[in-house]
Amino acid sequence: MEWLLGIDTKILYFINGLNTPFLDEVMWIISKPMLSIPIYLFFIYLFYTLDGKNFWKPLLAVVLVVTLADRISVECFKDVVCRLRPSHTEGILENLHFYVKSNGQAYQGGLYGFVSSHAANTFGVAVFMMLYAKRKYVTAIALVWASVVSLSRVYLGVHFPTDILAGGALGALLGWFVFWGYKKLSKKYGWVN
Repeated sequence: MEWLLGIDTKILYFINGLNTPFLDEVMWIISKPMLSIPIYLFFIYLFYTLDGKNFWKPLLAVVLVVTLADRISVECFKDVVCRLRPSHTEGILENLHFYVKSNGQAYQGGLYGFVSSHAANTFGVAVFMMLYAKRKYVTAIALVWASVVSLSRVYLGVHFPTDILAGGALGALLGWFVFWGYKKLSKKYGWVN
């Protein structure tokens, strides 16, 4: 376990060590949920294009993915495992660079970080969208978006890489599970797509 933690920390230091004032601003913006609004609007457009007036059905499925990913990542992992974020881990936080907000305070996130809710949410939606749309460009957009958002969390020093990997895996599983349920209901009730 010490060996794994050592690798986890080295990767964290490497990614966090790439900091520049420009990248700080970019990664801070990428990490904010508001930046994902254009991606979600694009997905809603796809729902409408592929399902017409029934676009609300896959949209509801995505809301379910995000709700499940967010709640499970917090209530079944963060609040149970209680693994400190690197930004709250003595011996590690002293070696990290943190984004300084406009109020002069360094952003360090909440206390616990395993698993990453950002990674769970974005990869959950990405996997659902990949399975739903079945188009290479949608797969590319969804995976790049989820990966960049997740990477921003390591860059900012608020997640270990394993927090991201575990959160991404959880989200992917939930995205697949919700899509499976969506397809079952689609067949049963004759929905489009």
